Amino acid sequence: MRFQELFGRTLREAPADAELTSHRLALRAGLIRPLGGGAYAWLPLGLRVLRRVEAIVRAELAGLNGQEILLPGLLPAELLQESGRWQPGLNEALLKCQNRDGRHYVLAADFQEALAAMAAHEIESYRDLPRLVYQIRSQYQDVARSRGGLIGLREFTVAEAYSLERTPAELDAAYDDVLAAWQRVFARVGLHPLLVEAPGGHEFAVFHPQGEEAVVRCDRCGYAARLEIAQARPSAGPSGTPEALAKVATPDCKTIEDVARYLGVETRQTLKAVFFVRDETELVFVVIRGDLEVSETKLIQALGGGTLRAASEAEIRAVGAEPGYASPVGLSVRTVDQPGGGVTVVADESVRAGVNFVAGANDAGFHLTGVNYPRDFAATTLADIAAVADGATCGRCGAGALHVEQAIVVGYCRRSGGRLSERLGAQFLDEGGKAQPVMMGCYGLMLERLVAAIIEAHHDAAGIVWPRSVAPFAVEVVTLGKEPLYHEQGRALYAELKRAGLEVLLDDRDERPGVKFADADLVGAPLRVTVSQRALERNALEGKWRHSEERFDIPLAGAAAAIVRLAGEE
Repeated sequence: MRFQELFGRTLREAPADAELTSHRLALRAGLIRPLGGGAYAWLPLGLRVLRRVEAIVRAELAGLNGQEILLPGLLPAELLQESGRWQPGLNEALLKCQNRDGRHYVLAADFQEALAAMAAHEIESYRDLPRLVYQIRSQYQDVARSRGGLIGLREFTVAEAYSLERTPAELDAAYDDVLAAWQRVFARVGLHPLLVEAPGGHEFAVFHPQGEEAVVRCDRCGYAARLEIAQARPSAGPSGTPEALAKVATPDCKTIEDVARYLGVETRQTLKAVFFVRDETELVFVVIRGDLEVSETKLIQALGGGTLRAASEAEIRAVGAEPGYASPVGLSVRTVDQPGGGVTVVADESVRAGVNFVAGANDAGFHLTGVNYPRDFAATTLADIAAVADGATCGRCGAGALHVEQAIVVGYCRRSGGRLSERLGAQFLDEGGKAQPVMMGCYGLMLERLVAAIIEAHHDAAGIVWPRSVAPFAVEVVTLGKEPLYHEQGRALYAELKRAGLEVLLDDRDERPGVKFADADLVGAPLRVTVSQRALERNALEGKWRHSEERFDIPLAGAAAAIVRLAGEE
């Protein structure tokens, strides 16, 4: 490709609203162009990079005997309703159309439902398993405000693989295989993301101060997890001998801070009441130490799934609690032995880390002192539902400090098990003729984010420094000088390198050397070869690796073969 024939041009400056380095450089190097909020067009240079990443992913999945498929982007609304993924506020806002038979379709946000529905028809016997299939296609997300260029796109490319297995043990083995394949992909593109525990499995995170995901990691044992599920060891609560319950007046004290200040205690000696409605039917009363916050993700896991919203004051009063002064003391609590009655109370583990707490009295203007668990109140469920704060003690090793950092999530691995299969009828007959649910795993890489992460990890002040595996061109040939001889020499070298199978970018524009070299550094081909009068007078061409300032001579005799060897070694 000749530089002057490229569709798209380099920019001296990036738009002022481009915050991330990868966003600025992708725009300046002519990889992408914005077409609206969160919508970007890939220009030829950028698309070459994206296609190289796709090829690496395909090669790794082929090594696992993965088979490529392509699922439709429009799925019947009924399918998502059956799978429990239907969200009218989100899916209808993305896209809804009505065909001639009156059925509604929505733009798919998760293709695993479609695959499970297919498996219900394609899988019959244990002999049909295991299978690994994958697709590389666009997905969509509804984001309120797109930011970060390739990080926060409304339409993005996902390489998503799905494993279909007979047993949980086989699913674990397939999970490990694909996880290892993703790690090989990262190594081949020059990335080393951290493996992070996430709901249902793992994610791969590249730490970046402007990343969209909060990740917690221990500074001693290496434990890492998404913030909403991270585990910390509860700090010590108030100690002493349990006291008797006492009701005290606390006028105009509706917040934890107000109560603690009024009674002269620390917030860690109070109990906070937080109310949710689960699946629009069940009121959930959460009790947690006053110095902690509730992780809704952990809470949903403790409840066994579902959706949550904040409860209204009327819904809180309906169970006998008083907003601002609520506590589980004196309430009828639903238990395992009595699942049909009472209030569902989920207490955080922190209620056990202390004595003589202050809690609401379910009476406006009053609180209780000397509250102790389990003497004074019961809980339906006792679990770790606290959000982790920076500096907390690691719940895994019990010694290190946890630090909250921002990260870019570039991939994931999740075990779905048989839940989705059972719901959508994906079953097989085992060797004994008994129907069993297909065990499923889902594994994905976000390719635009991968490209952004590569740029973030491989750049300098002048531009992008592509790893050889994903560079749009292996070599850039630059011709300098006014004499036609030098340009003819460069074009002849360009043609010879192409015949040898090398992907080459030729810059024979009528531009100043500084402009050509700046563009070469910006675009970031691993090897630059310059044809100039000064070099030819030495019977040589000038070579320069993009990652180095050193220049070296390439003898003119046999130059093309030497360049091919150099490009292969890098």
